[in-house]
Amino acid sequence: MKHLVEFKAGRMIQNHGAKMVEPDERKGLLYLYRDREDVLHFCWKDRRSNKTELDVVAPPGSLEFRRVESCKTGRIYVLKFRRSSNRMFFWMQDPRFDLDDDLCARVNELLKANTDSDDELPTSMPPSVNSFRHHSDHKNQN
Repeated sequence: MKHLVEFKAGRMIQNHGAKMVEPDERKGLLYLYRDREDVLHFCWKDRRSNKTELDVVAPPGSLEFRRVESCKTGRIYVLKFRRSSNRMFFWMQDPRFDLDDDLCARVNELLKANTDSDDELPTSMPPSVNSFRHHSDHKNQN
């Protein structure tokens, strides 16, 4: 499996009901890939254990990846689900901050692939929150 884009990033932890997030100190890797059925996956793995812990199936146009502009103390990004209020937060771990904008643009380019607009998903598409899969024992797919 070839990664379409990858970069060093950690996860952020948000307690239920809390508006603030805290960093998960583990070293991580965010990556996107297409499976055999050409379905896009947004993934995060722990670089030390080499285990993929997050694998989000990303139907075209269902997700967006954006910098959290209100955060002035770090390089925090959010993965937003367009059809729900679900959000996942990440912090950039690569020291080359000048690449952040290009990486974010590339992720969004892949997330929007095969769509004609930013409008709603087709009515036959299930809510993206149902496409979320959390893998604690997911085997390395490299």
